[in-house]
Amino acid sequence: MLTRARPRLFSDTRGADGYRVPVEIDYGAREFPYQQLAAQIRARIESGEYPPGRMIPSIQALVRETGLSIMAIRRAISVLEEAGLVEIVPSRGTFVLDRDASQ
Repeated sequence: MLTRARPRLFSDTRGADGYRVPVEIDYGAREFPYQQLAAQIRARIESGEYPPGRMIPSIQALVRETGLSIMAIRRAISVLEEAGLVEIVPSRGTFVLDRDASQ
């Protein structure tokens, strides 16, 4: 029996860095899950919820909270890195870039 996928909502969780990680992934949507996650993180960066110089939730926190694979999370972060929104610092995490300083 084929069932329709429901969006997953994690509204009351926090990553290791203390940020809330409310993420909604709609598996029935046209956009891939990694694109949905990248769009949600981008919106939080642009709103100031994730301020410049601060770390976004870790890959492991996002895996736990979204149910997405590590590869999907990395792909979403890669999209943000290519857009110049974040910088990956090995052994530290992924940090929001100050877009005003780079212009």
